[in-house]
Amino acid sequence: MDTGASYTVIDNHLAKTLTQKATETQISAVVHDMVNKGLKSVDSRLQKNELTFWQPRPIVIGDYVIPESDPWLGLDLDAPSQAVGVKIDGLIGAEIFRQLNWAVDNRSNSLTVWRHAPSTLGYQQCIPYRDQYGSSPELQMDYKSHAIFLNVDTGADISYMSDEFMKFLKGEDQENVTPDIKSGRQISATGLYDGDDYFINGLYFNDMSVGRMKVGENKQGMYGIGMNFLSRFDNYLFIPSKMLFCYNASNFTRHDKESLRKISVRYFAQHVEVFYNKSEDIARFGLMNGDVLLTVNGQKITPAKIDDLRQLLSYTPSGALTLILERNGKQQMIKF
Repeated sequence: MDTGASYTVIDNHLAKTLTQKATETQISAVVHDMVNKGLKSVDSRLQKNELTFWQPRPIVIGDYVIPESDPWLGLDLDAPSQAVGVKIDGLIGAEIFRQLNWAVDNRSNSLTVWRHAPSTLGYQQCIPYRDQYGSSPELQMDYKSHAIFLNVDTGADISYMSDEFMKFLKGEDQENVTPDIKSGRQISATGLYDGDDYFINGLYFNDMSVGRMKVGENKQGMYGIGMNFLSRFDNYLFIPSKMLFCYNASNFTRHDKESLRKISVRYFAQHVEVFYNKSEDIARFGLMNGDVLLTVNGQKITPAKIDDLRQLLSYTPSGALTLILERNGKQQMIKF
């Protein structure tokens, strides 16, 4: 489920086996209007000639059938599949998100989907959020006297702010913004892009201090709340029919960790490998793009543990990492 996607997305390869391309008459006037202006993604604006729309089919969640509605947007989802370590066939977008209710418990790592709005008893706070067709839900944060509305983007690992706002912070409030290490290439549903990450102090949500939060600088002028913000809650609930966000937060204020190094990896051909890096950035660690990672500190590397691997590579202190990798058919050990 990706609330940052305005429409449900399906991998083009899979769509060919499930459905047919949507005709011009099967695309509503409002979607036509948005497509003609170009659909905005986190890293680019997709033009009409880059888009494929497919006839939708009913989607079943549990025993509930969500009837077909807006056409599915077809994209090549190989890059995000490589990033997360599992095959992604599609992304449930905001138009389906609005038809159900979503309860997340970060303590048990569980997601419960409700057909009808559940009770809000048991949540310490419920606040309204903004929403509109063709967009994502918006929650408000405050920075000094500025109200900042950010799209809830469950498809983003970290939150992001517009380059204009980051320029303001770097010029006027330098004490509250510090750069993370050079981030290099990042992955979105539409491909690879270059981006820099920063830490911001001084943000508040519903009068609670957020703490030091890592954000990406967005060159499309977009604002988004990513999973590093939502992970601060014990549990939370979205009720789209009431446009309510409810939560419990016993330890909300946190300080995101500063990366010690940036080594990008991907899931490819049933293994995890070093990839997407500039050669000069990883050469100092003795690594090359294409190196297949077998173990890190004695732990076997599997695609399902790709996020754990990124944590180890980013935050393990210098001198405490031992990698067994395969390069050109030969195994070797690297320590750094």
